[in-house]
Amino acid sequence: MPRRMKKTKGKVFYWQKRDISKILILLTFFFSKSMLLSGGERHGWIFSPCAGYGFTKYTENLQFWSSPESYENIVKGGVSAGGRVGYAPNDQLMFILIGVSNIFPRTAYSEKVFLENSTGAFGISYYLREKHPSVFFDAGIGFANWMYVINPHDMTHGYSGGYLGFGGLLGVGYEFAHGWSVENRIFYNHFSFSRDNVGGTTNTFSYSFTLSYSFYGLWAKKDKEDKYGE
Repeated sequence: MPRRMKKTKGKVFYWQKRDISKILILLTFFFSKSMLLSGGERHGWIFSPCAGYGFTKYTENLQFWSSPESYENIVKGGVSAGGRVGYAPNDQLMFILIGVSNIFPRTAYSEKVFLENSTGAFGISYYLREKHPSVFFDAGIGFANWMYVINPHDMTHGYSGGYLGFGGLLGVGYEFAHGWSVENRIFYNHFSFSRDNVGGTTNTFSYSFTLSYSFYGLWAKKDKEDKYGE
């Protein structure tokens, strides 16, 4: 069953402020120590965050104590964010863990609900050219997460929950400058759950359009002679 939120002094967020501060400190340390380019355009370890806009089309078939409910082909838009992390053995191929999330609001039974539809996939990215500008493609398969937060600003009646499933994604992007790219991705997720006389299935189809910056060659020592410029 959904778990109750902890009470806080301010509004209820997905993450507490102290958690966000820790993440920012870790990222600052990470990049200050690691942002060294290897000899190639993309070769080495990579980290590529992205953010933009997306929409999700979903269908839910739910069962509450022998009372069925269905929500057919609901389409909602909102914030989309994610990124890639992995290793590129050369300047065109990357083995990656890629994640993308669409977060959007909805009203149900006069209650404010925020839904998050996420896919985390193991896959590859392939660039058509060794140097920018270049078109590239993504593909991956893995796990999915469907999370909801009901009455996020009500510390008494607000609660959150969610469940895991499986999913996959396909993407195409364009790197227009070193590290900078625009990305289009579609991802499909399937969820199924059953617990305490409550169960159902959810199927989602999502699209995201994001702007991304890629940090290439992390942890690599800079070559004395650069492959694309000496």
